[in-house]
Amino acid sequence: MAKIAPSRQEEFKLGKIFGGRATQQHTWRYKQQPGSRELVSMIREYMKKDEGKNWNMAYRTPIKDYAVRINLSKILKEKIKRLKPGEKLRVLDVGMGDGSQWGEFLLDPKIREKIELHATTLKKIGLTPTGLEGRVKTITAALLHRRFQPNYFDVVVSHYGMHRQEFAGVESVHHILKPGGEAILTFEKSTLTGIHSNRWIDFKAPKFYKIIKEKKNRYKHTIWFRKH
Repeated sequence: MAKIAPSRQEEFKLGKIFGGRATQQHTWRYKQQPGSRELVSMIREYMKKDEGKNWNMAYRTPIKDYAVRINLSKILKEKIKRLKPGEKLRVLDVGMGDGSQWGEFLLDPKIREKIELHATTLKKIGLTPTGLEGRVKTITAALLHRRFQPNYFDVVVSHYGMHRQEFAGVESVHHILKPGGEAILTFEKSTLTGIHSNRWIDFKAPKFYKIIKEKKNRYKHTIWFRKH
């Protein structure tokens, strides 16, 4: 079956929601950022000393802890319960890593048969969940609209999966969500404003989505929104 070209209303335009904040992030490179070489060196040294154990833990956080004081696992289970016979919950995890964090959640066969899980990662190495064959794309958050259909997903989630592409990533997530679909996204505070800053980034965009909850702590910033 031939693919249907998206209508004009479905065409993706970077900057539609956040303007220059999104378009600048789309072309981000480490070498363009002041102090980035020192940051990369620090991360490499840290991973070398602890063999990446603690660093990798951030990308293996259980899905119930993906968000700040929001139990994602419970939310997904409630949505699955409300499905009609024959329906599946279409879920995308942006920046899934090796996927081990989904292992416990997918143990229940009733959940597995009711969820259509997709994911993105930067390296397809040692993927843990079964049933993801053909559903993992190697792509950054800013380019989700190039690999996924518009208005497709019921839920999009991410835990540290939009590094340095938070605004461009949110715009891309909005494009692939169904109307009424929800996104629960957790960002690193250090990449938004700096770990020691008292300032927080404003993700409000009432023309495009409604923020259901917004939670923060010293290290993380979570937004949960519903697409209009």
